[in-house]
Amino acid sequence: MDSIQTHSYKETYLPQTSPIESPTPSTVSADSTTTNPSFFFNSVTRYLPQCNDFLKITEDRISECHTLCSLLENGDWETIIESYKENAKNLPLDGLRAFYNGIISVSQFSTLVFCWSVMNEFSDTKIHVLPLFQKDDTENIVAKKFIEKTIENIHKPFSVFIFFEKMKLQPPSEQCFFFIENTEKEDTRTITDEIAALGFNIFNKFTDQDTRYQMIPSLSMMQQFLFVYAGNTNAVTLTPVIGISTIEDIANNALTSTRDIALPFLETPLPKMVDTFFAPKALDVIMHDFYHSIIASFIPHKWRCHFHTYGSAILESKKSFKDLLILSFLDELYERSIDMEHSAFFIPKSSINAKNFLSAIKFQYTNTLNRLFIKSGKTSSEDFEETIFRLNTLIKENNVIEKIVTILLKKNFCADYACIQTALEELPNNFYERGLSMILSGP
Repeated sequence: MDSIQTHSYKETYLPQTSPIESPTPSTVSADSTTTNPSFFFNSVTRYLPQCNDFLKITEDRISECHTLCSLLENGDWETIIESYKENAKNLPLDGLRAFYNGIISVSQFSTLVFCWSVMNEFSDTKIHVLPLFQKDDTENIVAKKFIEKTIENIHKPFSVFIFFEKMKLQPPSEQCFFFIENTEKEDTRTITDEIAALGFNIFNKFTDQDTRYQMIPSLSMMQQFLFVYAGNTNAVTLTPVIGISTIEDIANNALTSTRDIALPFLETPLPKMVDTFFAPKALDVIMHDFYHSIIASFIPHKWRCHFHTYGSAILESKKSFKDLLILSFLDELYERSIDMEHSAFFIPKSSINAKNFLSAIKFQYTNTLNRLFIKSGKTSSEDFEETIFRLNTLIKENNVIEKIVTILLKKNFCADYACIQTALEELPNNFYERGLSMILSGP
């Protein structure tokens, strides 16, 4: 990620409702014009500078856009894929026009972009479309079987029955998933492989009859999974964004019970490295963002705000230091805190307290040191020990963590968040001890 810069967040883009509540097909004719794009459209396209240029291209494609919307209304993805196979770039363009005109929802547009990204990056691979329901509205047992394969090692019970019931309420074009044969070499480790190894293989990779497959879910599948898995009140709302969100966007996700999820687009490729791991395809980045939405959904809103407050204290502490290595450390620590990545909150909501928060930020300290080592390009165990020791010593000698704690205490952090002051004051020593234990355990 780029180094962190502070600037005010554009409140225009703070979501007010779930993406699934935006317009559904047939509400507007395909040849209508919209002079006031929806809130959702502006939010999704805020990092797409060529948006107006792309819309201008589609002015001569009203008939194609109308046909696409009719196919989406019927959930006819097979025909969509076949129709756009020869010129796949027109699919996201026509989808953008339909989204701009308010004919399709943000969820439908996002799923359309997911489909296009697979067509674009796996052009020689057959894309299978599997509906969740039969024509009589009963569950498709094959779709259910494949979904269950992806959740075998899930961290807590998940009701597939309730999930299917919720999916019945979604538009037909959202009531399905795509899947392709997974031709990656088994020794290739991507970010999605790393996530799956942690028990987050949801709607990801599965094997059937000795053949490996990659699932591509609809956005509504992702959202309804969050509602079922974490509960309606705790689940974050997925907020798709073309391109990559800023760290400030992610920080504000913590305050608004949302989580940005990246969308690829024409002339807007997604990064090939995510969280120091290989992300060769757009789908790797998308599933990475979905993973973070699952993690965030298990952190109650109150505690997400705690991470934001902690992150703000980290940024404020930067004013006290000039050493570039310390500033790099604080930038990385801020990103890790805003990402809120830790399993400490995978317990019943009623049992969550300050101990879980403190456990998470202690982990984030060692995770930060490890990330800085990886970014250094060094690989040997000797380099690891030397780098971690140097960083840990530099941070300790300059009282970096003490400064963050002082700022938190001035913010009445303990009183506001029921955190025992002595536990907060002990953080510096806890952090430094964890740094030393990293040296002893090795990379």
